Amino acid sequence: MMNKPLTAAAALAVALPAAAQESGLTSEDARGFLEAIQPTAEQAVEQGDWQGVQNWLSRHVADDAPVYMEGKVLSSNGPALSYSASMTGLDLQKFASMGMSGPQANMLDMIEGYTIRTRIMDTWQLPGGKVSAAIAFYEYGAFRAGDQVPFSGPFSSEAVCALRMGGSADDVTIELANCEIKSNI
Repeated sequence: MMNKPLTAAAALAVALPAAAQESGLTSEDARGFLEAIQPTAEQAVEQGDWQGVQNWLSRHVADDAPVYMEGKVLSSNGPALSYSASMTGLDLQKFASMGMSGPQANMLDMIEGYTIRTRIMDTWQLPGGKVSAAIAFYEYGAFRAGDQVPFSGPFSSEAVCALRMGGSADDVTIELANCEIKSNI
């Protein structure tokens, strides 16, 4: 008789977490979303489709998402710059849209030979249908010389980010991003 209650309890213990996961994002969904960033980003940058980048941010970064970036930029011509920025997802979207208006609009096709690679280090299933991920982005290319471009030549960068995501397989939303960025120009 003791085996039946124990078996039923074991079945419930297995079924409840599985049912809870169905209502949210899974680790596999998040991994698929992150893997799709590479070809999407390469195509947008190569085509100068900054509106596409803006649309992606608007769709996949929550307006109230805390976004923290810390980085260093080293120039081959001398100066180096360190920075840190803390903002919301909406602030990030506004910042990105600044590059699509005014004098910067003439610089939209300033990048050539752009390549981005991603390395998904790990994903973790969190309670409530959320997923955490550690991902690195490696990008390189060259800025084209021109009247509106303050610098030209090759660039490369590495960004390592800790993300928390929610939503569903069809609608992934970044709810938190904490990134360390190193850039060379």
